[in-house]
Amino acid sequence: MQLKVEIVVDRASLDTGAFAEGGGFVRIDKIFEGQLLAVVGELAQGIWKDAG
Repeated sequence: MQLKVEIVVDRASLDTGAFAEGGGFVRIDKIFEGQLLAVVGELAQGIWKDAG
């Protein structure tokens, strides 16, 4: 899982590596119906909340 590898998962990180090979941010955002940044933000909040 990418969250174990990257401290920050953002738009730029979704355009690299395996994500880029699968279409990157644009393709993943389409799958999430244009809500990918919101989903990533909620995940980050939950992770950092638990870490603090």
